[in-house]
Amino acid sequence: MDFLREEVENLKKVGHNWEMEKYQIEEAIMKAIADKNGNIPASASDEQTQARPAKRGCCQRCLTVGGVITLFFLFAGVGVTVLYNNYSPFEVYINRVVGDLTYPVLRTWRHIVLPLHRFVDVQSYSMAECLINNPWFIADEPDCGSCEEAINVPRVKNVTNFADEYLAWGNPVIVTDVQPYMTKDFTMDRFSMYYMDHKDKLDADICEVSSEDETVDTIEDYFKLLEKLGLEAPNIRWKVCYGEGLRALRKFLPRPYFVHTEGALEKYLIIINSNEEVLPLPTGQYGNSWVAQVTGSSDMELTPIQECNTTCASFNVTLNKGEVMYLNQDIWYADIVGNQGDEPGVVLLSSFA
Repeated sequence: MDFLREEVENLKKVGHNWEMEKYQIEEAIMKAIADKNGNIPASASDEQTQARPAKRGCCQRCLTVGGVITLFFLFAGVGVTVLYNNYSPFEVYINRVVGDLTYPVLRTWRHIVLPLHRFVDVQSYSMAECLINNPWFIADEPDCGSCEEAINVPRVKNVTNFADEYLAWGNPVIVTDVQPYMTKDFTMDRFSMYYMDHKDKLDADICEVSSEDETVDTIEDYFKLLEKLGLEAPNIRWKVCYGEGLRALRKFLPRPYFVHTEGALEKYLIIINSNEEVLPLPTGQYGNSWVAQVTGSSDMELTPIQECNTTCASFNVTLNKGEVMYLNQDIWYADIVGNQGDEPGVVLLSSFA
């Protein structure tokens, strides 16, 4: 028996050297010492039975830990969602964090897909409102809580924390110290000269023109009509889409200093004269818009959207030369109702994320 015990110990050592599990070694030994009918001694069978639960216990612990982690993230997600939908300061904080990440994420994605332009024209996809039609999509109800707090349209300057103080709440505000609009002597003649100097680029990127005068086919035609009729000329609106023309327009009329996020690849220009035509401001690519009064002035009516017009107030404002207004077009409509100045008013609208 001593000899057999010594051989068993030697077999165990060999099994360990082969990196076998303990229960595998025990099984091999039991099979080796079983009788010719395959019966394993009871004592050995008990040891084998005790060896197996160790592995099952490890798997069970792993499953338990995985289940706890899954439940933690599930309950955390539900808690954050409930808090976001029911506690306004938390909603504002989350929107600000997401807003700060939007521009770097979009810029990184743009650099990643930029090489695709060599093989596939993806511009139509970037301009599309929806890439995949979802027939079951139901838009969220607009949140009228922010516009209910608006009691006027303030005029401010030296804005240092635009995202927290104004963007997060979405109510209109007029900024009075935006460069270069407040310092450069913008005039209609200067604007016309800049257009003529960059006519080819700007005309190539004009993707929409709207005027009451059917004889106006180009912007050059309109400037000739404006020179002839002055403030009696009809109003006009045109849209400049992405390209060399848009870049030339950005250089002449840059975005205001308080906007730090992704800008739209389109801009609208509107010329307002003294006639009484009401011109609704066009809707930008993004919900947040900035409206610059380049020359002249514009009388505007700001009204909340239909879902909020019973709880939120409307406002009449005058946007003076050099001023820039922030407008959340998801909540507010804006109509230009007149120009009380003695020169045509040029209004520039652009949007940002």
